[in-house]
Amino acid sequence: MAKRDPNRLTRRTDGRWCKKFRGVYWTSRSKDPDEAQREWLAAKPGILDGQAVANFLQVGAEPTVRDVVNEFLSDRQDRLAAGTMTGRTAAAYIKAARSFAEIVGPEATVRELAPDDFAKARAAWAAELGPWKLSERVTAVRTMFKWAAAVPRLIDFAPWYGDRFGVAPAAEKRRVARDKARDAEPIFDGEEIKRLLSGAGMPLRAMILIGLNGGMYARDVAALKRHEIRRRDGAMIIDTDRGKNGVPWSFVLWPETVAALDEAAAMRPKPKGDTDPDLAFVTVWGNPFYRQTSTFADAMLETAGEYSAIAQEFERLAGRVGVVRPGMGFGKLRHTYVSAVDDHPDRNAARRSRGHLVPGIESHYRKITVAHLKSVAELARRRLLNHPGLF
Repeated sequence: MAKRDPNRLTRRTDGRWCKKFRGVYWTSRSKDPDEAQREWLAAKPGILDGQAVANFLQVGAEPTVRDVVNEFLSDRQDRLAAGTMTGRTAAAYIKAARSFAEIVGPEATVRELAPDDFAKARAAWAAELGPWKLSERVTAVRTMFKWAAAVPRLIDFAPWYGDRFGVAPAAEKRRVARDKARDAEPIFDGEEIKRLLSGAGMPLRAMILIGLNGGMYARDVAALKRHEIRRRDGAMIIDTDRGKNGVPWSFVLWPETVAALDEAAAMRPKPKGDTDPDLAFVTVWGNPFYRQTSTFADAMLETAGEYSAIAQEFERLAGRVGVVRPGMGFGKLRHTYVSAVDDHPDRNAARRSRGHLVPGIESHYRKITVAHLKSVAELARRRLLNHPGLF
């Protein structure tokens, strides 16, 4: 196989050409591919000698908002491909960066940006977004400029945001949360759990039980490996870690969960293609239940997201059995589980069982045994499955 050309350039959406080289981002002045190639070969020795990237931008011109956005999204594209960033997070960065560029003007130079520009962007977002999404946009733009100054050194100064480009106040978030809580109960009740489990086929029934038994989200269930379901000290447990933060996550399985997992394993299709053969659950086609999604335009990241077949199947099930309330998807199984064990007297065992960090030095000196985890599981089982006619 021929080696990849180390001097190959990538075309940007504005017609110019760019290159990521040893952590440095370089952009051509010319849109002509041959001229851009000559520019790169002339600039490369200087970059190797450690010269500032600003020396290789357009002569006599400051980096524009478009420059920063394109380089930032190129980095998000690399992280998405490497699996160090989720599609949902990448999508949030794409929306924030492009929206900011549209509001202040993509050809504006970063040095020209003033507090009024950032205030204008925040006001536009506040008019259409809730407090959490607004905070997400503001944080993403701040992250973009901080990255541009620290990693590729595309800019050598931090923009002046002023005092009107902050995240939404905590009081506003609490007020909105209270209003949402009045509209819908945030957890499933016993009757709804009975309907969901009675109406679910395999392997969805096993997945729902895992969600109730240990508070796993759909993505956690989709990533669960067979070797993480094992026997320890006389009990069947799931012993893994939370993918988003690496925190240890262990919980004892109920008898009903063990039986459902055995049934699901017996009918599990053979994994297909590049699918991890150790996954506990695969679709009828042999694919993972969760996947990242992305689209590209002119080699640049256009959209990103994620697709969960578990969430889709759960939504269809909820419609069939009449458990339909706003916001009550598969993720609410975790909320239901956490509510059931929140007052358990062994706080550290409860934290470990729901994948939360055990705080302080206790995580090093206090061993959380299977017996501790079992008491948490028994409390959850008594409160969530103690319903007439459920099993």
